[in-house]
Amino acid sequence: MNSIRGKILFLILISIVSISIIIGLIFMLLTQSAYDKDAFDTYTQAVSKYSAYLNLELADVDETGYAIKIMVESLFDTSAYLTDPDYLDEFEIIISSSIMRFAKETSDTRSAYMFFAPELDDETHDVWYSDSNDNGYVVRQPEVPLSFYKDRTPSKNWYFVPEETKEPFWSLPFSGNIDFKHEVLYLSRTYPVVIDDLFLGVAGSDYYFEKMAEEIHNIEELESGYAVLLDSKGEFIVTPNSNDSALNDRIKDWKHELSFNSDQGVLEFFSENKKNYFIYSKLRNDWTIALVLKEEEIFKWYYDLRSSLIVITLISISMIGLIALEIGRFVTKPIVNLSKQVNIIGNGDYNHMIVTKEFDKARETLFLAENVENVRILQNYSFEKISRQNKDLELEVQERTDSLRKNNEKLEYTLFINEKKNQTLRTLNKELEEAISNMRVTQKQLLETEKMASLSFIVTRMAHEFNTPIGSFLTMLTYLESQKKNIKENLETDKLRNEELTTFLKTFDESYDLIIKNLDQINNLVDRFKALDNYNQVSIHAQIKLKEFLEIILKSISYDKNKVTILINCSETIELMIDAGKLSQIFIHLIENSIVHGFGNLNGGRIEVDIKKNGNNLFVTIRDNGCGMSEERVRQIFVPFYSGELSSKFSGLGLNIVYNLVTKVFNGQIICKSRVDEGTSFEMILTI
Repeated sequence: MNSIRGKILFLILISIVSISIIIGLIFMLLTQSAYDKDAFDTYTQAVSKYSAYLNLELADVDETGYAIKIMVESLFDTSAYLTDPDYLDEFEIIISSSIMRFAKETSDTRSAYMFFAPELDDETHDVWYSDSNDNGYVVRQPEVPLSFYKDRTPSKNWYFVPEETKEPFWSLPFSGNIDFKHEVLYLSRTYPVVIDDLFLGVAGSDYYFEKMAEEIHNIEELESGYAVLLDSKGEFIVTPNSNDSALNDRIKDWKHELSFNSDQGVLEFFSENKKNYFIYSKLRNDWTIALVLKEEEIFKWYYDLRSSLIVITLISISMIGLIALEIGRFVTKPIVNLSKQVNIIGNGDYNHMIVTKEFDKARETLFLAENVENVRILQNYSFEKISRQNKDLELEVQERTDSLRKNNEKLEYTLFINEKKNQTLRTLNKELEEAISNMRVTQKQLLETEKMASLSFIVTRMAHEFNTPIGSFLTMLTYLESQKKNIKENLETDKLRNEELTTFLKTFDESYDLIIKNLDQINNLVDRFKALDNYNQVSIHAQIKLKEFLEIILKSISYDKNKVTILINCSETIELMIDAGKLSQIFIHLIENSIVHGFGNLNGGRIEVDIKKNGNNLFVTIRDNGCGMSEERVRQIFVPFYSGELSSKFSGLGLNIVYNLVTKVFNGQIICKSRVDEGTSFEMILTI
């Protein structure tokens, strides 16, 4: 490499690479704490994801038990219990169907129960529905005998602890108290049912502990990392590595540390003189799930990269030194010689000839010497040429000055014309602002009118639907009153016949059942009205894979798969931290709406769900090829009760609920497009 430029470029390249490596190494050393924080954040988020998934399951069990407690306390008649010895038997029948429904709706476990205290009438009364055989069928379990309540064992704490404390209780895993086809470990959430200091019993739901233990055993992080589960006292419940004595000893110390009481955190301990980390998160029942990871595995990539950078830096510095010495020797000698000869010419001796033999080894200095000689010859010629060019330039400047003056006069006239036009535009703009203001006032008045019309429509529909069961009550009560009067008259005159009494009792039973049915109907109406405001319920966010989540939702929807085909177009890489419960309501309402209303009178059809993610926005389109709707119906599609009857399963509330969830929970937009006999589509933009 005889070129000075080539050697210098090579030296600069090596220097840049070396400096970059050194800067990278220094940056790594200075920002090691940031690397540590990023690594811990990654695994803390992983633990939080596992915790959020388990909390969803526990929340379902918790809410089921609380719902049964509220139902029993609201329906139980204390005065009837005190006067009617058979009241508990009758009440048990009344609530059994509701408890069975709660059991079917509780995810995975499908368990719900109400155990009445035997002290109420010295008998046992319990209603327990469960899929204890895990075969998909919810059945009522046999009632327990009185001996169950006399022999208290730890596996029965789910009953006795709420009885003593009158507080809700999360049990430890325990074996079922009734013989099943296979052994079942339960985790129960029970609530005491108390009315005016009268302890009625406990209501609750169960969770299969084996499922939780299996999911924790299946958690794998890094090569040797594993997950553990501790109870509220810091005792191990699930641990794949029970032989880690160092961790066992540290758990005893952490029981007394305040940091262990936080929702999540990172704790350190040493095992075999190596640092380990205990990254934990609290569950809903005050248990703790944690990852146990080795420091050397978490930061292995960091330590390897730092060592490699140190070695490369030392090698690069040595190469730079050797190359710099060679370039200095090669460059310095010819440049010093050339400087001496240029100095002679600079002093005015333009007849001095530069000897070029000494510059053969350095092409750049040889070229420079030849150019200096050419400069000497052309110097006088350049002076004369510059003088001529100066005169020509003066004439050109004068011409340009005259031209600029004329252009300036034209520009001033143009500005004057533009000012007049701007004045006209300002007047028009003021008039436009006044027109817009008037339009906004008119728009507000139209909006208020539309709100009053919708409110009047809702109130009218509510009054109509409530009047139907209430009118039935009045008709039945009037009829029963007339029958009672006849029975009373016949009884007083000893003319009452057994057939009349039997007929009256049969009529009374039928009327009673009809009244109960109408009461359930009114209760369902109230639940549907409450559903209009479900977007104000508490949000529970969870990390989900969207396509798997939609497939689970489809399994929960009942429809004839031979007639209706549902296609999901969604990337499997889309993962969201989102309120999964409210998101599922949007998809369920829209898909069920297409199944029921879009294909109601058809032999079948197809529903397509297209989902794309762009930044913080989720673009969703749900379309079907069903019967479609008219333009009038599309305009009113999100108005409550516009379509359907309140007393039917589909009351016209579903799409209003979807509208509230999209616009108020996810701050998004929704548009409905439809044509008769061509199908319907809903296009949404959700902020995530």
